[in-house]
Amino acid sequence: MVIAYLASLIIPLAALWIGYPPGRDWLLEQWGSEEYSHAVMIPLVGAYMVLLNQSTAEERATGSRTAGAITLAAGVALLLLAHYGHMFSVYGFSLLLMTCGVFLLFVGWGRAKQHWRALALLLFAVPMPTALFNKMSGSLQLISSRLGAAMIELAGITVHLEGNVIDIGTMQMQVVEACSGLRYLLPLVALAYIVGVFSRASLARIGLLLVAAAPITILMNSVRIALTAVFSEYLSVNLAEGFLHDFEGWVIFFPALGLLLLVNWFVSKITGQRASAFDWALVPEGGFVSSLATQPKTIVAAGLPTLAATFVVMIGVASLPHVLPQRAVVTPPREPFSMFPLELKDWKGQHERMDVIYRNALPWSDYLLANFVKPGGPVINVFVPYFPSFYDGSYTHNPSVCLPGNGWVIEQEGIKELPYNQGSEHRLLRINRLIATIEGKRHLVYYWFQHKGQIIADQNAVKPILLWNSLTEGRIDGALVRLVMALDSVPDISAADAAMEGMATTLLDVLPRFVPS
Repeated sequence: MVIAYLASLIIPLAALWIGYPPGRDWLLEQWGSEEYSHAVMIPLVGAYMVLLNQSTAEERATGSRTAGAITLAAGVALLLLAHYGHMFSVYGFSLLLMTCGVFLLFVGWGRAKQHWRALALLLFAVPMPTALFNKMSGSLQLISSRLGAAMIELAGITVHLEGNVIDIGTMQMQVVEACSGLRYLLPLVALAYIVGVFSRASLARIGLLLVAAAPITILMNSVRIALTAVFSEYLSVNLAEGFLHDFEGWVIFFPALGLLLLVNWFVSKITGQRASAFDWALVPEGGFVSSLATQPKTIVAAGLPTLAATFVVMIGVASLPHVLPQRAVVTPPREPFSMFPLELKDWKGQHERMDVIYRNALPWSDYLLANFVKPGGPVINVFVPYFPSFYDGSYTHNPSVCLPGNGWVIEQEGIKELPYNQGSEHRLLRINRLIATIEGKRHLVYYWFQHKGQIIADQNAVKPILLWNSLTEGRIDGALVRLVMALDSVPDISAADAAMEGMATTLLDVLPRFVPS
């Protein structure tokens, strides 16, 4: 059964590896990051789970293999969707479905359902969609930074917190540095599941362990931030930075594992399962020798015709990109933002330069950052990053996510209908409108996503529209458009909206030269 499990992983992965280089490269990049550093161990742990559970799963009746064929077909369809629709975040899910489908074909439903825990473990190696991960981690980062700042103050150190930027005078921890410990969230969630399975926990207890992983990660990351600040204040900045990089895993991972074990014990105690928290399944029934000796039989039991058919199917899957029409990406001609006019009707602008730390944060190829002002009117900051591919996770970094991370507090958030005349056609465009505060100053923010001439407010609507245009026309480029104005420069909110509407409609007339339709 272990051989069947590992073969079910290797065969679909080989097909993706050979036939779909963009998916292969994307998965390698994700699995090489700290967020998914645990992925390489997941198949080995899953195989061990299969080995431990083998004695109870070995049945002569394999059951139907129809579910395997359906699951495999769904995985292949998802793989083609990812390939032709440039939906990189789908590659991992297609690989998961194909793995489960091949495993079901090998061993049948009757045996496969006995090993559902090992199959479910593979989900923790699948990279999450960027939008979902950013939405989840954004609020957790803020909580961790605030808790870390509170711990620093308890140590008698003056600290200034602005979003996720922690300044203690002797050193400043930027957003990435302060919250890099949260990269251990996903590995710890996977570890919580493994602890639950090996400790023979019920589904309810496993669920509680998964939930507990988030606050444990936040707590340990806050401790790490506080220790770094203490080292910097009372010892040296160099020692603090060395600690930050060299001992990050020790400070986060091992204490977090201890807390997970403590939670597991506590939950088992209050639920009346006192013994089960320590009754771990670590050795297969009958010992390792007898369990390993039965492994070749499972492949033989699957049947050589089934094995041969599966192998041929996966060769066909790997060959599909060479048989089907080649996908094409259209790169439309556009003018660079360095040519963007700084006189727009009554508005006069001045280009601004962005700090390197922010220029490197997103995969844009060109950007506009300028301040525009009317005589006697307010200053409006215009930021338009252009992305050759919206599939690089770029559109997920919208102001409603990034502004709070930089210390902004969003007071109001909603959709605004913007009147816009395009030739003789009168339209109402839906855009996002925020009122946010930073350092005691309130600002009005308008933003939207622009793709192939379409103005899109809803982030969740970007991917379906992008998928359709990608499949039909090969267009995957676009831009985020953001306007910001300080409210202390206008008499009231209605005047602020009037000025922002005027700037937005003026921009829409010019942007097609730089963000092609």
